[in-house]
Amino acid sequence: MRPDTLARLAAVLAVLVALTLAAALWTRPSKPAALVPATLADDAVRLALDGPAGKVTLERQKSGWTMVGSTQAADGSLVQDVLGKLSKATLSGPVTEDPERYGLFGFAASSATRVKIDSAKAAAALEFYVGRDGPDYPSAFVRVAGQTGVFELSGVSAFELTRAPGEWVKKEAPPPAPQPTPRRTR
Repeated sequence: MRPDTLARLAAVLAVLVALTLAAALWTRPSKPAALVPATLADDAVRLALDGPAGKVTLERQKSGWTMVGSTQAADGSLVQDVLGKLSKATLSGPVTEDPERYGLFGFAASSATRVKIDSAKAAAALEFYVGRDGPDYPSAFVRVAGQTGVFELSGVSAFELTRAPGEWVKKEAPPPAPQPTPRRTR
């Protein structure tokens, strides 16, 4: 093969490689959308849940998380775990925007749980509704307050946000079992 033919083939190959790389960059999927900011676990000061299982409001104090209106302490590690999962969770595109289909995703008046999160840094509270569990565990169907779209939230299950108020209470360790008194031998 002649040197000028090889040079032309090399140039064509370089152009094809460049076009392939450009197409790969243009068609790569964008970063998945997030429901909440990544710093939510550190910034949240109040978490209010209202649904079929009951109503509970949790507040961050200097000493940890407390249940508003109760003398019982909240399970701070459970609250932080849920907030951490929410801050890492991603949203799909809208599954539906038809209000008549809300019941299929658990958004009937008697089945959805309203979640409201106040942050120390955000001007407005984040408010959304949790329906039923999504098809891929852990995931849940959510709907942002004031919007019509239903989304699948991947990374957190509906169960974690729809717990009964008593399940947010700090579990006390049982007292240690009494030890038998040693016998003296003569």
